Amino acid sequence: MKVLFDADEPIGSPTSATIGNFDGVHMGHKRILAAVKQSAAEKGVGSCVITFHPHPQKVLRNIDVPLLLPMRERLRLLEAEGIDYAACYTFTK
Repeated sequence: MKVLFDADEPIGSPTSATIGNFDGVHMGHKRILAAVKQSAAEKGVGSCVITFHPHPQKVLRNIDVPLLLPMRERLRLLEAEGIDYAACYTFTK
């Protein structure tokens, strides 16, 4: 899986993407990821997850949201699910 941080470079090709925090990669996440992979396969493009750090609630409402996993582990789980790209953005506003 190719990982991009703060759009340091474009993916360079079309993708089928989903957006979310994906902390824990639970069964609901896995269904979303499967749908993204299926959509990507049908279109002949890569699959992509767009995610953030810190959690948007921390920035928008100053609420500390306890995370289940650090970003590195989340990325490992996304890769294990067969995602082609992960775009990780610093959430600022």
